[in-house]
Amino acid sequence: DLSGDNSSLSDELDAIIETIEASQESVKIYLIGNLHVTAAKSDEGSGLTNTNISDFNQLLAQYAAGADITYLNPNDLFDDSTGALDTQYSGDGKHLLGKYYSVLAAWLVQSA
Repeated sequence: DLSGDNSSLSDELDAIIETIEASQESVKIYLIGNLHVTAAKSDEGSGLTNTNISDFNQLLAQYAAGADITYLNPNDLFDDSTGALDTQYSGDGKHLLGKYYSVLAAWLVQSA
């Protein structure tokens, strides 16, 4: 929940990463930021706002920097000029249309 209390995020990520590293020695871990939503979806008044998403992504980036993990932010690929998910990429305002997942996958491969 992006509108909730994220104070336990670091502890939760620690537990997940320790589990991964215990089963996969010398694995390279990437944290990928959450995509923004469209401006209309962000303005609906729920907790799912671009401000909350950006704040959460900032926490992920800070965690990654302190844990020697690579953080990747995909929003530059799909945001409009206002910093919201461009409506051309989404049918519901929250998720990418299926045909754009290949763009995201190619970017992830290139960024890794």
